[in-house]
Amino acid sequence: MTNDLSPPWEQVQISLDQQGEEATEFIDDIFEEADEFLDTELNTSPDTALTIASTLSSQKRILEADIETILNDFQGHLRTLRTDALSGIRTSFIGKAMENAYESASHESGTGSDARRKSTINSGVRRNGLFLDLLKSFKTDFNEHVNNTQDSIREAVRSSFSAIQGTFDIIRNDNVALESERDPEFRGRVEKVLAATKENMKGVYDVIEA
Repeated sequence: MTNDLSPPWEQVQISLDQQGEEATEFIDDIFEEADEFLDTELNTSPDTALTIASTLSSQKRILEADIETILNDFQGHLRTLRTDALSGIRTSFIGKAMENAYESASHESGTGSDARRKSTINSGVRRNGLFLDLLKSFKTDFNEHVNNTQDSIREAVRSSFSAIQGTFDIIRNDNVALESERDPEFRGRVEKVLAATKENMKGVYDVIEA
């Protein structure tokens, strides 16, 4: 079974690695787009644009580090899951499923005990539903790790955007009175930059959940 499942498992690993790289590249792209948007929308307010750009750069580094940590943890969980799914150690899925059979076999002794032990273990292996139970255990654990990872990434994105929004709010509130006299459309442009950044950051979810 291990030989049969190892190649597709490696493909899963490769696919997940690619998704992680795509997420990192996507983060680079959305923050680069935000910088370009700043240059266009706030070109008449360079101080404001510089403050926002600095915040975006800081949050980009934090978000990338958070996602790298999350994905590394996910890979660690998958390595453990691979051992549970493909090995025969006592703590693996098959080891736990066969625990009663192993226990019964260990109590056999005397003449013919070897044959009885083999029969007990073989009966356990041939038990109807055994491999369906193993597959269910695998799918349950795998889905749990995937869902937890997606939740962690969503929370990291939300936290990053909240920090960005806080900076935007300060800038908007501190500058709106002054800027509105010189430039009545200032608030609208700041809000436009914030809305565009928020919309772009939602794309991280799509990459992770694809």
